[in-house]
Amino acid sequence: TARFIDKMPNNCMYVGLIHLILPNAAIIDARRHPLGCCFSCFKQHFARGQWFSYGLEDIGRYYRDYVELMAHVDEVLPGKVTRVFYENVVDETDAEVRRLRRSLLAHGDGERLLEVLNKRLATNPEPASQARLLADMGEALDGLGRGGEALDAMIKAFSAMPSRVDLYEKAREIAKRTGATKKYVESVESVVDRLRRKDDPPLIANLLMKAGEALEQEGGDLKGAANLYRRVEILGERLAEAFYAQARVAAAIGDTAEQARTLDKMFELAGTDAEPTP
Repeated sequence: TARFIDKMPNNCMYVGLIHLILPNAAIIDARRHPLGCCFSCFKQHFARGQWFSYGLEDIGRYYRDYVELMAHVDEVLPGKVTRVFYENVVDETDAEVRRLRRSLLAHGDGERLLEVLNKRLATNPEPASQARLLADMGEALDGLGRGGEALDAMIKAFSAMPSRVDLYEKAREIAKRTGATKKYVESVESVVDRLRRKDDPPLIANLLMKAGEALEQEGGDLKGAANLYRRVEILGERLAEAFYAQARVAAAIGDTAEQARTLDKMFELAGTDAEPTP
């Protein structure tokens, strides 16, 4: 087989040998608090080979030796072992998964990671799961230098779960680096068109503002950005931001009439007694 996983508790003794015979192997040190780890071994009746597990004193010494051995490995093979703490996996699963994913990419196992994600996509049809897995795939593809495919995956991710605002930011960053801001904005607009039927003006306004900012700041399309900001105004949501953005763009393109209109709207919204713009 091309790949295999071995998770026997004695493997820490053979890290050096594993590195010599399998130099490209990804080695993960899954570490648990000594009380939890030692008690787990003590109550488990292993079939054979775990001589240290039949007495608490022996288990404690074995755990201490294991920690010291892994510290030595870190010194002589820096960066070779990825350490994962059980408690962190339970409390901060997403962060630990991302760290493991980075480790796989660093060890040249990016394609294997994509295979696993594709299999999980096929067996997890729920929108939230699809969005999460597609986002993971997008980050993995981005790490492999495949920006175009990464953007496609991120677009599919936020299309599956439109309320995941964080996914739009990730997609926007990839689009910026790959020169695909227009494609990103078109995809956001497509989501907005779907959401309109679900009557969610606050989310729609948020997405339109983000799309407008992307066109304005990265796409160099000021008129397109102005149109998106105008749609936010028509929705009646986030009016102060929409008016300010329109005034900013109007000033940049020299449209003094539109700049005056939106500034007047800002004064009206603020309830100020200032004179309208001439």
